[in-house]
Amino acid sequence: MFDPRPGAGLKVPAPRAVAERQSNEGTMSSYRNAEELLPPELLSQVQRYVQGSSVYIPRRSSDARLSWGAKSGARASLDRRNEEIRLAKSSGRSIDELAEEYSLSPGGIRKILYGPQARKQSL
Repeated sequence: MFDPRPGAGLKVPAPRAVAERQSNEGTMSSYRNAEELLPPELLSQVQRYVQGSSVYIPRRSSDARLSWGAKSGARASLDRRNEEIRLAKSSGRSIDELAEEYSLSPGGIRKILYGPQARKQSL
């Protein structure tokens, strides 16, 4: 931050303040002090292997990240809609009719009908 007063110069925030601000903005992983998190006996065990450096601790495999839309149901909803579009096209509806009905562009309908996801579903 720049302080406009004469002779004040440039103020550099403390490293911890920068790390906290960045982690709050989501641009940096959050770093937490092990002394605040771990029981003393576990901390001493970890210190036998690592002292004074950052250690990445991955999530358990059971806590794996969900794919897009899995939690909200958006993915399932779009999959159902796309299947309806494929069925309507196979029963003779035109791309322009489907685009109008589903509020999509004709190009979007073509992607649903002929894109990579359509090929996966037909296998």
